[in-house]
Amino acid sequence: MQKVIRATLDETQKQYWDNFVTQNEGSFGMLWQWNITTARYFKHEFIPLLLVDEHGNIFDVCPFIYDKKTKKLYSGGFCSSKGGSFFPTNMPNFIQYLKRNVTYSEISVLSYQENLLPQFLCAKHQDIATNLVDNNDFESFLKRVKSNLRRNYKKALRNNLKITEGKTQDDIAQFYEIYRHIMEKNNAKQIEPKEWFEQLFQQFTAHQALYFVENEAGKVIASVWFFISQYEVYYYAGGSLSEYASLQSGPFMLLALYQKAFEDQIPTVNLGPVNLDTRRYQFKKKFNSQIKPTYHFFYYKNPLKHFSKVIFYHIRDYILARPQLYEKVKKIIKT
Repeated sequence: MQKVIRATLDETQKQYWDNFVTQNEGSFGMLWQWNITTARYFKHEFIPLLLVDEHGNIFDVCPFIYDKKTKKLYSGGFCSSKGGSFFPTNMPNFIQYLKRNVTYSEISVLSYQENLLPQFLCAKHQDIATNLVDNNDFESFLKRVKSNLRRNYKKALRNNLKITEGKTQDDIAQFYEIYRHIMEKNNAKQIEPKEWFEQLFQQFTAHQALYFVENEAGKVIASVWFFISQYEVYYYAGGSLSEYASLQSGPFMLLALYQKAFEDQIPTVNLGPVNLDTRRYQFKKKFNSQIKPTYHFFYYKNPLKHFSKVIFYHIRDYILARPQLYEKVKKIIKT
């Protein structure tokens, strides 16, 4: 008999949770410390739920974050013993638990839709990643990437660029200066505050790294923040100063993540989310990478009022495979 329980906030439970997420290829957003850090920084409440049997064996974990300001409850993802963020066949168990035990005014981001679907709508969030299993070492991997990427890497070496690792609060300030400059130049809709990165730096010491690219004069011209697990190196944030683009610091910086993966025998490098219509996607394809879909789940009390063409675009593959459902949704959305 399986049941949903709320995990206790102690060190033993934290280790138990993280081991499960890591062994089943859950994302970094599923890790205990990520949710704790997010909740503390934004003054939210962390609600960690587990699906267990009578012996205490875990089958699924599902972290929730309660936003006290908006009074909404957000799902932090879903990790299954089937491996990774699989389609959440057990999500009704979590929904029923929340309905019985949580009295918040609105559950706003889950995936259960009682008045439209007996199942879930699943919005696809696409990362682009490289599987390194078929490569013996970094040199053999380089032979498989696009030829112009290899040329740019060799050019960076001739320009005497070098990688250094950031380990202090001063390094955070250096990273943030580049990060903010790049985000503002690209008219980014959301720029994380420096304090957020300081929190990550303090809390995720064992799971992250900060690299800088220096030119021959010792000036930092690029930086990258990435997370590390036993199965994945994950690009989180960073970039290169455009005035030094001719030195090829961008390719040099990202290839450093691949070198790290080979050194630590990590099978995958994930270059983060991509939009298929952008130059960034075309650039990241050069690393012999493929689209890796991950999943985010959406629930609304009355989902039909909240549908938009954007949401429909994300879930259309799921809907189009079900003609009767497609006809229902098409009438409502008038697409």
